[in-house]
Amino acid sequence: WATGMEAYLDALPEHSVSQFNHPGEEFGNFKDFSAYSPEADRRITLLEISNDLTAYFQALAAGWHLGPTLSGDPHTFRSGPRTAVLMEDLTEASLREALENRRVYATTDEDLQIRFTLDGHEMGSILPQADYPGQVTFRIRLNDPTDSRIGLVELMSGGDVLAEQALDGATGEISFTVNANRDHYLLRITQPDGDWAVTAPIWLDDRDNLGILTAAATGLRES
Repeated sequence: WATGMEAYLDALPEHSVSQFNHPGEEFGNFKDFSAYSPEADRRITLLEISNDLTAYFQALAAGWHLGPTLSGDPHTFRSGPRTAVLMEDLTEASLREALENRRVYATTDEDLQIRFTLDGHEMGSILPQADYPGQVTFRIRLNDPTDSRIGLVELMSGGDVLAEQALDGATGEISFTVNANRDHYLLRITQPDGDWAVTAPIWLDDRDNLGILTAAATGLRES
């Protein structure tokens, strides 16, 4: 497997975008994602997920920095799976830059908009551990033009739900303040109509035992 990964990486152009496709029990999980290396991690930035996040959490635990994607590959979604990409502008260069930096979220909703940040750093960011010795406050802005409610918003690390907030409106802003002692944090949104979304994490590097301090929700101001 390691030799196969080395051959695959050698075949990739220097500036390319690559992902792990449909890992899981049926197709395999890339031998528990055991071929991690800094070089492989730099070149492979995405992982195709399903509504079962076991393989995704396994890859994150193995050290990979991966944004989640959705496609029509599993043939099982009630509505159209999508990968939303946060881009500076509608150019190929901007798209490549966003995918290389994992600024993505996976969703089965056709128009759910998510911004997930820490101190202005977007989802997909890898931040220095030393910059966050105590508490961190994540800010989430959500909007769904065609649904009446966003639904349940969960802050997660691995398979653990660290904090959650139900958002009854179709637009809103939530903040979660937590101790900065996990190596990654991501959002899972579950909507009343069955649609869902998972964001790329924000990473802080090799931490554990997070404790919840506060959670707050307010209306989202138009700008």
